[in-house]
Amino acid sequence: MSDEQLEKIRVTLEEILQQTKQQNRLSYHRDFSYSKLIGSVAQLLVLAMIFWTVVGLADIKDLSMTDSTMLKILGGILLQMVALTFFFLEHQER
Repeated sequence: MSDEQLEKIRVTLEEILQQTKQQNRLSYHRDFSYSKLIGSVAQLLVLAMIFWTVVGLADIKDLSMTDSTMLKILGGILLQMVALTFFFLEHQER
């Protein structure tokens, strides 16, 4: 091989290296997304509501508390659906 051909190969390999480094930087910055953030916050709220419901069930003495417990459970289910929706949207963006 001539020096000219080797130089062309070297330049091409450097371009490939630069493109690979750029792709790595772009994929690193894609790790954050608002969908993932909202899904995580909703998931934390679900855990808080479940804890709140368990504490409420342990303290139940009359049937009127059953209504508030059901509302807490339904709120937890709703927030769980929100979390799963945003995690699914974040997954679809990739």
